[in-house]
Amino acid sequence: MILPPVVFRTLLRLGTSLVAAMLSAHVLAGIADDINEIERAHGADSDVVISKIAGMESAARKSGGADLRVFLAAWGYAHAMTGGRAVAEAAASELEDLGVRTKDNETLAAAYALRANILELQGRSRIARDWVLKAMPLALRSPDLSLRYWVATTAGFSAYESGALEEALAMFQSALSAAEETKDDRRQAQTHINMVSLLLTLKDAAGALQHAEAAYRFAETGNQRALAAQAKALEAVAAEAMGDAERQRKATEASIALSKDVGGPAAQLGVLLNLSDLNLRAHNFAAARTQGEQALALARSLKDEPGEATAELNLGFALIGLGKIADGRRIADHGVAYYRKIDSKSDVLSTLNQYGELLERAGDAKHALQVVREAQAIEDEMLRGDRQRTVVEMQQRYEAEKRSKEIELLNRDNALKTAELGRQQMARRSSWLLAVVLALASIIAILLYGRVRRANQQLAAKNADLEFMSKHDPLTGLFNRRHFTSLLEALPPELPHRREEDSADLVRAVFLLDIDHFKQINDNFGHRDGDAVLVEVARRLREALRDSETVVRWGGEEFLVLAPAIRRAHLDELATRLLRTVGASPIATYGETLRVTTSIGYSPLELPGDPSVPDWERALHRADLALFLAKRRGRNQAIGVCAFSDAEAIEQNDEAALPPSIPGPLAA
Repeated sequence: MILPPVVFRTLLRLGTSLVAAMLSAHVLAGIADDINEIERAHGADSDVVISKIAGMESAARKSGGADLRVFLAAWGYAHAMTGGRAVAEAAASELEDLGVRTKDNETLAAAYALRANILELQGRSRIARDWVLKAMPLALRSPDLSLRYWVATTAGFSAYESGALEEALAMFQSALSAAEETKDDRRQAQTHINMVSLLLTLKDAAGALQHAEAAYRFAETGNQRALAAQAKALEAVAAEAMGDAERQRKATEASIALSKDVGGPAAQLGVLLNLSDLNLRAHNFAAARTQGEQALALARSLKDEPGEATAELNLGFALIGLGKIADGRRIADHGVAYYRKIDSKSDVLSTLNQYGELLERAGDAKHALQVVREAQAIEDEMLRGDRQRTVVEMQQRYEAEKRSKEIELLNRDNALKTAELGRQQMARRSSWLLAVVLALASIIAILLYGRVRRANQQLAAKNADLEFMSKHDPLTGLFNRRHFTSLLEALPPELPHRREEDSADLVRAVFLLDIDHFKQINDNFGHRDGDAVLVEVARRLREALRDSETVVRWGGEEFLVLAPAIRRAHLDELATRLLRTVGASPIATYGETLRVTTSIGYSPLELPGDPSVPDWERALHRADLALFLAKRRGRNQAIGVCAFSDAEAIEQNDEAALPPSIPGPLAA
């Protein structure tokens, strides 16, 4: 299951403490040292931090320097976490003035990072990202590991909010390295928790489970009860994704036990949100509703907009689970609207996936379909962004290698010129040395030529590997979803017709296939058998198609078949052949023989009676809706949208006019 925004939002509430970020080993003394100890013991509860450092302000201002810097950072961050926006912004302004006045880059980096956190907690992610980008170069030049840890963590949260998940992963890994060097149990626990949440969003449940175990271990060692509860909550989420129900149950019970009496209102809000989410996952909807209502009231009293939105989502989902679909949708839609407003694509996508699943389970197919469509559109947009970033990174890498090669050749050229000058000097001294120098120069030139040639060959091989990897799925060897766009662009705009009568009969079409009950295969037999099923299905599909037809690994257990030229009367025949290719005979895996079937939705690019210009995105959309309908009708069947009337019926969910199904081999 995709990670809901409640988990990642709660991380911001538990937070990477700004106090620790301001303290470097060579600066700690007096007041700064005392604040550091308070942070280590109570950093997850900002209310406690405020009460304990409030009496230190006068002494910190009198001392100035590092003591004042650390106090302002701690004071501002703690108030930001508890809704004291005015106090937090005043502290950030004073911290920035201090950095400008003293020309201290570390203080400026801290001020910029504090502003980013204040804005992030207000849901203003784009502006927050600008401040993070200003803090990054200042922090990277600093020897202060604590500052680098905090700024990298802030940058990771900012990248996540903007949908740049790979960048977020790199930033959290950088923060983890800094945390390990400081040997601070609390920071290591917090950073492992951040990694768990991100890896779950990236669907790496096995990696997430490892980081959850490490987070709990460091939280226990550092006596951080709130972080230990958070680690166990995330372990339950990862165990659910792995299909380990027993481990999920034990981790959930441990998280609930650890969540008792964790501190002030801000910490209690985080606990209520976690407990509500865990009860939603366990389908304890009544308990989730009670905790969601308590969390909503507390978030409103704290004026915590992200917390309020998350509580609305949990409460709305609980009501849907209890059968109060209309009330649940109204409350959940309000929570989703907040994440749309702040343009947090990752949160919106995660929320919509969970929302659609709940609506489908509750029997509200119409609204479930609407939610699924929006989630698909957002996912496509994020994939396009990832592809653009990948192309830019590859171009930058190529240019860097090219410049490096040019510099190396220039250095070698300079060395040759120096050798030539030496040869001329030697020639003036002795004519017999001329022959020796010429011979040496020739040998060097040959060696350099050989090295340059080998370097060019290695670069060409690496470029070929990169090009192959960018186009193909590593498990099945099929073309991947990103390359599918290139395939479409390579197709001619019009179909070539050998005869006049072909113009109305020959069409282009797409077929979307989804392996039925694939999650049960993974849960019952393991991911190794699941991978074996995917590889065998890919092989069967390749063998069943003509050379001109292409099969693509669309994602997960989904495949796509592109038929660039097929007679309209043969569409149903190809769908039947695909059903039988997959399901006619069992698949042998590692010690198991499994009967596997598939559901198919398909549609031609050109629809009779369609007044609009043929468009591949609409054709894919029609095929996706047909696949969704095939799943609803019981799976192991194919449904085609081959006429404009079919498209209108499936868009309007008109059961009487919906196209018929083609049964699979087991259903026939």
